[in-house]
Amino acid sequence: MSARGIRVLVADDQENMRVLFTKVLHSLGYTCDVAVDGRDCLAKVSQKRYDIVFIDLIMPEIDGETVLRWLTSHQPETSVVIVSIQDDEGIIKQLLALGATAYLVKPFSSHEIQNVMHGVENRRTSEGANLVEAG
Repeated sequence: MSARGIRVLVADDQENMRVLFTKVLHSLGYTCDVAVDGRDCLAKVSQKRYDIVFIDLIMPEIDGETVLRWLTSHQPETSVVIVSIQDDEGIIKQLLALGATAYLVKPFSSHEIQNVMHGVENRRTSEGANLVEAG
């Protein structure tokens, strides 16, 4: 688990993207697990709960949209960020409507990853505060 208590999984079939995410997340104080494709991602999320999953949209065997659909139906508390080179507004809107928390267009900056991570942390903090207040 991350020093910040956020469990992160990065699923991308390109090794350079997995390495980039790992380096950026580590520099921000997070640790992460990696999956090499959609099938590996589904296996990992079936064994361990993650707070946030970054998923490449286009991967062999099982694509990012299929993983997103599985996560939103089986683990709706998991924040899912789609990562893709596709910059099509229609596709982005569709994936957000399916439950994606955010969509990052490749190439993206480390600052964009940081913004997504802070958003997830803020949402978890406010949900936790609401639970305490309600209890």
